[in-house]
Amino acid sequence: MYIYIDQNKWIDFGRALLGRPEGKKFTDVANKIVKKTESDEWILPISIVHLMETLDNSDPDRKKRFSEILIKHSKVNDVFLSKN
Repeated sequence: MYIYIDQNKWIDFGRALLGRPEGKKFTDVANKIVKKTESDEWILPISIVHLMETLDNSDPDRKKRFSEILIKHSKVNDVFLSKN
């Protein structure tokens, strides 16, 4: 199943995964998302807009952490590195 989520929800997801206080209320859904994406039941596509908004962040550490979450859970590497 493909699930398109807004950048703000990606941010909430990332905060929950990173254990940030403001992400605490999203922990249960974040755990479910991880389970579903790791089992390939769910795919969370990202767009160029997601990437542009991420690159707009002026904090390099935050940008790197968030980019890693986007790449891992959107499975963008799987798509580009696929032999199909």
